[in-house]
Amino acid sequence: MAKLFPDASPKLKEDWKKMYDGYTIVSVTKADMIYKKDENGNLVPMTVQEVEQQGGDVGALGVGSNSNYGITVYITTAKVTGGSSYPTEWLLGGSFEWANHPDVDEGNSVDAFVIGWYGGLAIKANSTSSVVHYNDGDKYPAVVTLTPNAGVGWEFNEAVDGFWSNSYAESGSFSIKIINSTSDAGNIGNVIGQYNHSYETKTLTSLGLSLSTSGGGFSIGWSTTTKVNTVPAYTTYTY
Repeated sequence: MAKLFPDASPKLKEDWKKMYDGYTIVSVTKADMIYKKDENGNLVPMTVQEVEQQGGDVGALGVGSNSNYGITVYITTAKVTGGSSYPTEWLLGGSFEWANHPDVDEGNSVDAFVIGWYGGLAIKANSTSSVVHYNDGDKYPAVVTLTPNAGVGWEFNEAVDGFWSNSYAESGSFSIKIINSTSDAGNIGNVIGQYNHSYETKTLTSLGLSLSTSGGGFSIGWSTTTKVNTVPAYTTYTY
């Protein structure tokens, strides 16, 4: 992963080294989103036209000014065969990284990360992993929702109140392992890594994530009426 994305931060590279140890990476995709501040100080998505008018790169890490905030989301499938009690074990890994962290002035705003999938695989017990890197240390958010053949979601504070100043979530990595009781039959399943960014509020305590299967895929929702912008990255796996 570090060779594929040499511009990623040292923290993400260290995440990937630990996350994929012993696994073979099969596919990886990344997606970018660029935000700007609106007149109310909220981070709202920029259009491609707005980015081009500024002469910037549409890639999130290519826009690194004090007024624009880029985020990159990664989703990766990796697998191991013959190394466990099951013929195939898949590791679904997702990461995010802000080019510039949002300068929110409160620590109560909540964002989330979701890894969703579809296919006839079971969740390996006690296999979820998470870490969010704040600029003054790491935190390990708990799973808030876990649904077989749908996905797993974590919520975390966009910023945490500090003694002198707030500490911001600069990057993070998440994973879950799913297992197949039979040899690969060549079926194709979808995988998504999605960052959910709440805005127009600084006091949100939960997105109320909900995950479900529908129409041969999965859906991601939330109970809050707060506006949520999603940054999804897609890939596939076989089972």
